[in-house]
Amino acid sequence: MLLHSRVYTKDEELGKRDDDFKPRRQDSMTQQINPLRWRRRRLFGIVGAFVLVYLFIKIIPTNFDPVLERPVIRQQPPVLAKEPATTATHTSEVYNSTPTNAPPRADSDEAKILGNRYFDGMVKFYHLAETLTTVTASGKDPATNRNVLFAASSMKSLANLLPMACEMAAQEHNWVHVALMGRVDLSIEEIKRINSLDNDQCKAVLFHDARPDFCEYSTDMRHEAAVSGGLTHIKSHMAPHAIIVDNENAEDGTFARAIKRRAKELFIPFIEIPEGSYDSFKFITKLDYASLGHWHTPTIEIVMQTQQESVGSFIRLLRTLGAADYTGIRLPKLTINLATSIQPALRTFLNNFKWPPRYEPATRDVDSVTIRHQVQSQQPSSEQAALRVVESFYPASPDHHVLLLSPQIELSPQYMLYLHYTILRYKYAVTRTRGIGELLGIALDIPSFQVGEKPFVVPQGVAEDETLFLYGVPSSSSLLVFGDKWSVFHSYLTHRITATRTGKATKQEKLLSETEPAWTEYLLELVRARGWTVLYPSRSFATVHNELAQVPEEYIKENRAPEIGETNLEEPFLTEPNTPVLQDHKENQLSNPTTPLHDTLPQNGRLEDLVNLPYVSHMGQRVRWDDAQDAKNEYLPDFRHTIGGCSQSEAARPRILQADRADDLFCMPSVEMIFDTALEEQGRAHPLAT
Repeated sequence: MLLHSRVYTKDEELGKRDDDFKPRRQDSMTQQINPLRWRRRRLFGIVGAFVLVYLFIKIIPTNFDPVLERPVIRQQPPVLAKEPATTATHTSEVYNSTPTNAPPRADSDEAKILGNRYFDGMVKFYHLAETLTTVTASGKDPATNRNVLFAASSMKSLANLLPMACEMAAQEHNWVHVALMGRVDLSIEEIKRINSLDNDQCKAVLFHDARPDFCEYSTDMRHEAAVSGGLTHIKSHMAPHAIIVDNENAEDGTFARAIKRRAKELFIPFIEIPEGSYDSFKFITKLDYASLGHWHTPTIEIVMQTQQESVGSFIRLLRTLGAADYTGIRLPKLTINLATSIQPALRTFLNNFKWPPRYEPATRDVDSVTIRHQVQSQQPSSEQAALRVVESFYPASPDHHVLLLSPQIELSPQYMLYLHYTILRYKYAVTRTRGIGELLGIALDIPSFQVGEKPFVVPQGVAEDETLFLYGVPSSSSLLVFGDKWSVFHSYLTHRITATRTGKATKQEKLLSETEPAWTEYLLELVRARGWTVLYPSRSFATVHNELAQVPEEYIKENRAPEIGETNLEEPFLTEPNTPVLQDHKENQLSNPTTPLHDTLPQNGRLEDLVNLPYVSHMGQRVRWDDAQDAKNEYLPDFRHTIGGCSQSEAARPRILQADRADDLFCMPSVEMIFDTALEEQGRAHPLAT
């Protein structure tokens, strides 16, 4: 029967045709509404289904792994179920009464296979609240607390980490916490006694028992859930700046996986002590919480340049790089600038060179080595040679630093640990105040010569105390330059070359010997104009060999006709007419590779603040920090006038420094001159103060 015949009744006697009862054409809206007019019985059925779904959701367990993201802390004792647990319910909760009996065990084949690690019930913490609740309100705020957390799950790792935790607490830089998160069924006091720790030795360390109930009976899945949940509770109560753990070989595998994953999810810096490196990593006990929180922040790129003739020294450098210790820290990237002529021995070595060393091929970073080849064969000017080095690197951020190495250098195996330690100590420490803005970078070797060719003499008091010192001349052999300073050097060299080519700059007498590469002379000019300095070690982490040394090609004097297409750029410095004679560098003895880093540093690895270190001027004289800054202020107007193209009046006016720029040193059409009028007004109001 047709639809309209069922909906409408028609009387044949009325003489009406069926066509009159055909429904009218409906619009689209009506067609959409009509299907919703269901029968009452069908409507009741749908409502009933919704009720069943709601009841089902309310009844089924909801305390699976995702609940770990929002842990609940309870202070009341738990009500333990009498029936054996048959499903995994990994809620992490905190309680304050300890069960004494073994957990109920299901009589099943699966439980027998699991052995003693069969319990998969709800995760409950009975002792964690006792210590977490003692953390003050200030301790919960990352902006005000000084919390550093050591976490361990095995007795072996505790024996390795507890001495470091106690030593760090003794430095009084951090609030040190130790969390036990394993299956060891011993009390905190028993663990202290086994490790020969009395209250006086570790009285400043706060121990947290973050083990769940029935920890020794827990399945691997429950143990991972307990570690993850315990760290969540700790994070919410004391917000540690860093987590320090032992290596995976010394730890329970489930703990190692869970804490590493959860630390990453909670954005907590994670520091893993390499196997067998506990003594060499003892320097971390000297770092404060801010430095430890930036453990993975700095990145280093190494820039090296080969020479035309001798490749033996460069191969030696690459081998010492490969033999150095990089465990536990970020690996540096390499940039190799090849000369025009590539000798077969070097080509063969590079074909087999692997970086990073001692890593499986699957874990290698394909972008960790960059090789550039010089095409132009003509002898470069000092300007071109400097550009070749400077353009090899540009920082991606202020935390991206460059390490410039000479081919004659041999490195200590500890060179990267030393750089990592000093960068964290001086650039990221909470006490980084006065002096860090004037620090260009870090040298690895002790200088052999000062300005000119005079031998460098370590000032009196520096050698006796074996202390680090500051020197106003950058090293040409092994120098790390901070990323923000290298950006300024790029800007400086751009303006310096423009000033030379436009005749704004007058020729300058070279302060450094022509046996040093050209880029060092340009950098020394910037160092003096900015009042910067370089941190030098008390004992060398690099030594310069003399047997394969060569004069930089830009300073080799030859009587030859210019090649086709060659432009004879005028030298910006006054140079000698003849090729310079190489002077032998002092080959400093490198430290014993088996000696821990902190034992090779003064004061057992404790580094003084920058302003308290001895300061040596670029002329080799020991001066006070304030005197060095006064010398900069006297040199700056002369620099602007003779090199920067400024008039006498413009050179004397104070300028505003711009980040990553050297515009304030020049007066040229391409530079916007921004004068510091506020400082000028202050000088006019207080003439004696300026």
